[in-house]
Amino acid sequence: MKRALIFLAMALAGGAPSAHAVDCRALKLASFDIDYAATRAPVTIDGRDYAFLVDTGGYVSTISPAIVEALNLKPAPIETGGEIYMADGTVIDQVVTVNEVQVGLSKTNAVRFAVQPETSRAGMQFFQGTLAPDFLKKFDLDFDFGNRKLNLMSPEHCAGNVAYWSSSAIAVPFRTDAANHIIVPVKLDGVQTTAVVDTGASHTAMSELMASRAFNLTPDRGLTRILGASDHSLVQYEHRFKVLALNGVEFDDLTIAILPDDMAKSVAKNYKFKMADQRPTGPVMNAYPIIIGIDQLRKTHLYVDYKNETLYITAASAPVDAQAEAP
Repeated sequence: MKRALIFLAMALAGGAPSAHAVDCRALKLASFDIDYAATRAPVTIDGRDYAFLVDTGGYVSTISPAIVEALNLKPAPIETGGEIYMADGTVIDQVVTVNEVQVGLSKTNAVRFAVQPETSRAGMQFFQGTLAPDFLKKFDLDFDFGNRKLNLMSPEHCAGNVAYWSSSAIAVPFRTDAANHIIVPVKLDGVQTTAVVDTGASHTAMSELMASRAFNLTPDRGLTRILGASDHSLVQYEHRFKVLALNGVEFDDLTIAILPDDMAKSVAKNYKFKMADQRPTGPVMNAYPIIIGIDQLRKTHLYVDYKNETLYITAASAPVDAQAEAP
């Protein structure tokens, strides 16, 4: 990843910093160790501790059927037409409400979770639930991947006064959709498109539609079978690209997995509508051709300011040993 040169023009009032200036900084609410291949955080639900995936690319926060059973929760059906479809096509059609969720110093009452089936290929065997933007947007997220730390920060701070670890952090504006996904304009090997910053994805991925239309890639032409992938694997092919660039931040020589649109296929089996239309719940399908996953994000120090819709990015502040933990 290359750093762009940033020139900052600062108007200083002179003298020592005021108490107000100090108060402008973001307050740390919690700090967690994170893994090499996943951003899991400890979450306390109704007095019991669990490990949840911090998933900025999720649609709604989810919970495993095992927790539902352990806490004797009573799932309620989602109204027909409001079902949630996962990337692998799994349908989520039940929700539960828990009395209290605590993450660090923050406690929230009456929190609604979707019940994620354990049969999904989306990794529920590695965590017990997910925290999606419907929950995460209440915080700033400080991903210090080099030191394997996730800090939950208070959003009550002055705009732009958050990159405490470096004076050369690159500010990357983003927009959000109805699901509060972090959407950024990117250029991949000269092709302009959009991407979602997804801490819940282990690998950076591209839709098979974009692979075919923009790069003329198919399993028979240009794509490589992923070592160890089976016919049951969600992603089976990949391709190496030269550079993915966003607002002065560049990820070089990266391998991108090809994600089949199993979500769209699953919805099409249940609903009669054109693929370009709004699906029953969530954003338009195929709206975001690229998912920037942990394999690239862990090269950075990434700060997410949801309130001001800005990312702050530098190279990771400490080297990451890829051999320390197998992904």
